Amino acid sequence: MTRPVEERIAHGDAAMVDYLTLDNIGNGYPERPKIAANDAGFERDLRAAMRELPAAVKRVVAAKLAGIRLAATIAAPAADDRKHAIQYILLHELAHVLAIGGRVHPSWAQAPASIGDPAAYPFFALSWRVAEGRYATRFDEGFPQRKEIVYYFGAKLDGAGMRPAYEWLERTDFATLYSATHPADDFAEAFANYVHVVMMKRPFEVRILEGGKLVKSYRPCWEQERCRRKREIVEGMLGP
Repeated sequence: MTRPVEERIAHGDAAMVDYLTLDNIGNGYPERPKIAANDAGFERDLRAAMRELPAAVKRVVAAKLAGIRLAATIAAPAADDRKHAIQYILLHELAHVLAIGGRVHPSWAQAPASIGDPAAYPFFALSWRVAEGRYATRFDEGFPQRKEIVYYFGAKLDGAGMRPAYEWLERTDFATLYSATHPADDFAEAFANYVHVVMMKRPFEVRILEGGKLVKSYRPCWEQERCRRKREIVEGMLGP
């Protein structure tokens, strides 16, 4: 009998770790996953985080979900605890699950030059294109910091570039700065941020301070025209 989606959470599945290791090797990532040894409290928080997700989210990923890998830590200002940090990460990873076998964006394993007509991937086509065999965005000419946005292998964007990067971000249809790094993460971040902010009514804000003074506040884009089409696509996937 198929287990509920809440129960399909990996806490030491050797086969999954082997698969992730091969995936990292294939993508050129130096990290090598290991089986985690989680305490009872972490497992409790993880199950609670999954249980509290909207039913629509669990429904659309249930057929594809085999397990979950956690890769980062964030927390909403009003709920600064481990469970809520896990919950946002889960939403991002579940979005990757949802995209498997779909026409949201090209497969991770597919070379950019081989994707064919970008219009075959409606979400992808809103922001991305292929230029010289690589993924580029339609905002690149006016968003010089985008190519410096890196979340792995060491930061490239220095402190002085943070404020301009977020100011340029507001002129795009990317929900978060991480969205601008890759087509797959664009969708995963849009999905996670939409569910977190709109469906679960949780806060989201990025604050940049200089000398202790607030110089930039970045907030969700879901009520803005710039993110309207992406909102429509995410809502269409989740259903009524």
